[in-house]
Amino acid sequence: MNPEQYNYAHFPEDMQAADFSAFPNILHAGTDAPDGVLVNAATGAEERLSDYWSKGPLIIEFGSAT
Repeated sequence: MNPEQYNYAHFPEDMQAADFSAFPNILHAGTDAPDGVLVNAATGAEERLSDYWSKGPLIIEFGSAT
């Protein structure tokens, strides 16, 4: 893979520099995730994170498909 082809050629114009530089300090591995609404990719239904973690351990992976 050519590293120059990975990710974005540039960041969106509306991205605030302060938000970008604060990103690594928002959540760390092992910290509790905030509850929120997600869209189920398979069904399109809105679901809450707490519905999943109330059933047992929950792993959330954030990444990029480029």
